[in-house]
Amino acid sequence: MSMVQEKMYMDVDDVCAVLGVSKTYAYNLIREYNKELKEKGYIVVAG
Repeated sequence: MSMVQEKMYMDVDDVCAVLGVSKTYAYNLIREYNKELKEKGYIVVAG
């Protein structure tokens, strides 16, 4: 039996693929979303 684990997060490549944006723009989006989540009390781990 193989154990497959799904990711519970999106990395920059995932954001680029889903939104069709550049890596630079994706990093900016991730930074902003992490900031919003942190303000709402979520634990944010910087990559």
